[in-house]
Amino acid sequence: MGGNYVGEVREVVLDIDQGKVAGLSIERRGEKHRMIPYENVMAVGDIILVESRKQPEKT
Repeated sequence: MGGNYVGEVREVVLDIDQGKVAGLSIERRGEKHRMIPYENVMAVGDIILVESRKQPEKT
C-alpha cells in the first residue's frame, strides 16, 4: 500500500445537525482548499490516512 501527500489540514468540517465530523478541508502549497469526506479517513494521528482513488472535492 502506497501513499501520496495531499496537503495540510486547515479546517475540520462539522455536521452540527448530526453531531459528527463531515470532512477535512486541506490545502496544498497555495492551491484552493479541498474537502476530504470523513468517511474516507482511515486513521488520524501525526498524519492522516485517507482511502480514496478519486480526487478530493474542491471547496
